Amino acid sequence: MNSALTLHLQALQRALQQIKGQPLGTLLTLFVLGCALALPLSLHLALGSITQATARLGTDAEINVFLDPRTTLEDARALQARMAALPGVVGAKLVPKETALAQLKQRPHLADLVASLDSNPLPHAVLVKPASNDPAALAALRTSITGLGNIDKVSADFEWVRKLARLTRLGQGLILGLVLILGLAVILIIGNTIRLEVLTRRDEIEVSQLIGASHRFVRRPFLYFGFLAGLGSALVAVVFTTLGCLITNRYLQEPAQDYGLDLSIKMPSITEAGTYILVVALLAWLGAWGSAAAISRSAGRPQLSP
Repeated sequence: MNSALTLHLQALQRALQQIKGQPLGTLLTLFVLGCALALPLSLHLALGSITQATARLGTDAEINVFLDPRTTLEDARALQARMAALPGVVGAKLVPKETALAQLKQRPHLADLVASLDSNPLPHAVLVKPASNDPAALAALRTSITGLGNIDKVSADFEWVRKLARLTRLGQGLILGLVLILGLAVILIIGNTIRLEVLTRRDEIEVSQLIGASHRFVRRPFLYFGFLAGLGSALVAVVFTTLGCLITNRYLQEPAQDYGLDLSIKMPSITEAGTYILVVALLAWLGAWGSAAAISRSAGRPQLSP
């Protein structure tokens, strides 16, 4: 156990020496990867913050039910009670046509028009508040209300919910695609870096194998080098993303207040940052492993097994 730990510590030390031996190239690789990896993380945080902000707007979906003009007030109250008893309904408010007409008279740009009417053309209406904003549930509730009878028109104000859901799914799909592309980029870039490092140290590797060094012993420093490179680039991405959130929130505060919005881009949590860093480091390790194995095969020498 102690000997295995010692071997890993020695491999880690040799990987750190490789990084110290080429500090400029390593830093450039870390910053290039860090800038690229900051993009999907930033988009993920921005999408989550925008979704939370829209959920706080108080624009709950509402179904406006206009009854048949021949419906009496007593029948309208009965329909209101039946709508309130439907599954998925939080409440139902009856708006008599007299009340609706009085509200129109209070609007300055409609007062003259309403005053010229000989009779009240408005029907009784019921404002139904659903329990869920899910588009499928709202559509099912709309169908149930329509089947009650004496209904002239059902206006369900949930098109914005559908649009928001579609945009959210689109954003999530774009972020997922970007993550996959950049994950592949991490594997290729780190793999190519390891490939060049192995080619540079080919003579040293041959000598090590001639004096009895195992394939695992030779390969292990390169794996640690790839893991550390992925770890460093992911840390750079998290730092860039955090700084970007701070700067964006500073300039976003005043415009958001002008529209009465509480909008800010949330910072990456410890769990999100830790998961992101670990995934990137593992991808970089995978790129290092594949590159070293491919080079050992192409060189016609014994493969450096893990």
